[in-house]
Amino acid sequence: MAEESDSESGREIQLSGSTRRDFIKYLSVSGMGIAGLNSATKRVFGKKPDGVPIVLTRGRDGKPMRIMYVSKERARRFKVFNNIRPEKKFSAADRMTGMTIDTKDGEEDSLRIKIYLDSNKQSVRRKFPNRVDGTPILFEERNNEFTPECRIDDQYTVLKGNIQIATQVGAGTLGLVARDSSTNDPVLLTAWHVVDTDKDVLYQPTWSDKVGDYADHTPDNSTGHDIVKYDFYNNGSQYPGAVGATEESSQPDITSLWTFSGLSQYLDLEGRFNVNYAGRNTCSATSNCYDVAKNSILNHTAYMDSHPTEKGDSGGPWVDDNGALVCLHTGVENGTNDVIGGVASEAFDSVNAKL
Repeated sequence: MAEESDSESGREIQLSGSTRRDFIKYLSVSGMGIAGLNSATKRVFGKKPDGVPIVLTRGRDGKPMRIMYVSKERARRFKVFNNIRPEKKFSAADRMTGMTIDTKDGEEDSLRIKIYLDSNKQSVRRKFPNRVDGTPILFEERNNEFTPECRIDDQYTVLKGNIQIATQVGAGTLGLVARDSSTNDPVLLTAWHVVDTDKDVLYQPTWSDKVGDYADHTPDNSTGHDIVKYDFYNNGSQYPGAVGATEESSQPDITSLWTFSGLSQYLDLEGRFNVNYAGRNTCSATSNCYDVAKNSILNHTAYMDSHPTEKGDSGGPWVDDNGALVCLHTGVENGTNDVIGGVASEAFDSVNAKL
């Protein structure tokens, strides 16, 4: 079945069961673009909402699970935002600490680009345009430096998200077991900054029990998502659990991935939502995902509005109540005490991984 929900600012479609199977069948014929999503929506529901479809979350198969329709003007403005490359567009890009979207007074078509600056003085603001391709720009001062969270020793036969992993120089948290997009083989994902000084071998719980060989990563900066992928190593006594399974009973298993475009639009139109965390040190904690940005910390950054985590929690999963992965834990932003991580779908794509 599929649940359709109308809101003041957009229309959301949640796909499941036979309705989703039909939707995917039509999508495979018409393609994953806007026209394909519109066609599949109309064939399944007999009509489609006005506007342009935005994929909020993807399932294990990489296909849509939640879709929101937004106005054409909003979609146009978001495309302007998403296509901006600050270092090429702005001469003072080095003064930027990030970039996100903002809607004025809840009006759907009033999407603006918000640029975070290291200083919001007029002398800095005047180095930037007031609009880009008809989309207004506003400015806010924000420090995006962060403190990584790293370093207890429970061993598990079945490897799942939330448990301790380590190299010979440090420890963190396993985000989840996923699959390699090319081979379909099991892979282990965690935060890159946990292992970047000793990346070749992954252990659980400590460096006497090898469980992974380094495969790929993107770093913790404006070109990466602070994620590392390990090919599972069979040591004869430890095995990968189900894809997306989590050890902590209070945290849902991971069944889908938030996209950057979906998270941006949903947060701006619908507001913050509950997310929960479990990791090496923190048994269970909750927060709210409230913002996203492109900045110098990560290419696509998700923000949680409190700091319920501890040292050693890096790499662990932040999951919403529906089992959609928001991000893997990177750390805490200095000054705001907010938690950050690389948005899930783009992070997975960056290391050729899937659910």
